[in-house]
Amino acid sequence: MDWFSWSVNILLFVNLVLAIFLIFNERRDAGSTWAWLLILFFLPIIGFLLYLFLGRQMKQENFYRLTREEQAYHSGHIHTQLTQLDSPDDKAKLKIHTSSKYDSLAAMNLRGSKALISFHNRISLLHDGNQKFNKMMEDMQKARTEINIQYFIIKRDPLGRKLLDILTEKAREGVRVRILYDGIGSMHLKSSDFEELASYKGEVRVFFPSLFKYINLRINNRNHRKLCVIDGKIGYIGGFNVGTEYLGEAEKFGYWRDTHLRLEGDAVYQIQERFIMDWHYAGSERPDPEEWCLNLLRMQLKTRRQYKLLQADQTPARSI
Repeated sequence: MDWFSWSVNILLFVNLVLAIFLIFNERRDAGSTWAWLLILFFLPIIGFLLYLFLGRQMKQENFYRLTREEQAYHSGHIHTQLTQLDSPDDKAKLKIHTSSKYDSLAAMNLRGSKALISFHNRISLLHDGNQKFNKMMEDMQKARTEINIQYFIIKRDPLGRKLLDILTEKAREGVRVRILYDGIGSMHLKSSDFEELASYKGEVRVFFPSLFKYINLRINNRNHRKLCVIDGKIGYIGGFNVGTEYLGEAEKFGYWRDTHLRLEGDAVYQIQERFIMDWHYAGSERPDPEEWCLNLLRMQLKTRRQYKLLQADQTPARSI
C-alpha cells in the first residue's frame, strides 16, 4: 500500500472519529449534526480544518470549573429569587422586585442566563462614545484601590493609548489594575504595549489566546464582554469597544451610536463577579474557596455602603 492510500485511510479514520465525537459527545441539535457530518465526509481535508476552527463547541456545564460550594452559592440565590417570583404572596415578591409587570422577563433571565435581580442601583444611560469614555476615564482617575477592565476589542490607536496611559498611571500610584482582552478581537495588541504597566505590577491576561498571531482554534468562541469596575463601586457595561471608530472618528462608519450603562449599587457586584470568573478562567490558578466567599461578602458590603451614599444624595435608585 503506497503513501497516498495510507493517507486516505488515515483521513477517513479521523473523519469517522470526528463523526462519533459529534454524535455522542457534543450532543448538538439534529440539523447541526447532519450538516457537519456531510461536510466531514464530502470535504475530508477542508471539512476537518473547518471543524477545528469553527465547529467545536464549549461545554457550558461548569464552564468556569467552580467548586461544589461555589456552584451551590450561585444556584441557591437563583432558586431563592425564582421561588419569590412564583410566590402568590405579594409581600414575598416585593422582597426582590418592585413591580410584577416584569416578573416573566425576570424569571426568563434567571433560568436562561442565571442573571440575578439586583437592587439599590443608580443607572446612567450612555449612547455617545465620547460621553462614555470621558466619564469612565474620569472615574478611573479617581480610583483608590482597583480597576478591572475587560474588552473584546482594544485598538492600538489614540483612544487605546490614552486608556492605557491612565491605567499605567493608576498602577504607578499603587492601584491594582487588571486588563482582560479577547485574543481575536484584540489580536493587534502586543505584549510590549503593556511593559510599562507591568513594571508597576499591572496585570494583563488574554481570553482564548491564539496559538500564532492569526491562528486561533477558538475563533467561534469569543468573549465579547465590554465592562469596567472601579473600586468595586462603579461599573460600566454595554456595547462600546475601545477604538476611535466608537467615537465617530472613522469616516467608514460615521457617527457610532451604541448603548453603555454606568452603574452604582448592587449591580456592580454582579459585574465584578463576572469579571473575576473570566479572569480566573483566563489564568492557571484556582482561587481559594474561602477567599472567594469573603470577596463576595466584601463586595456586598461595599454596595450597601454605596447605596447609603446614594440615598443621602437623594437620587432615585432602581432595580435591574
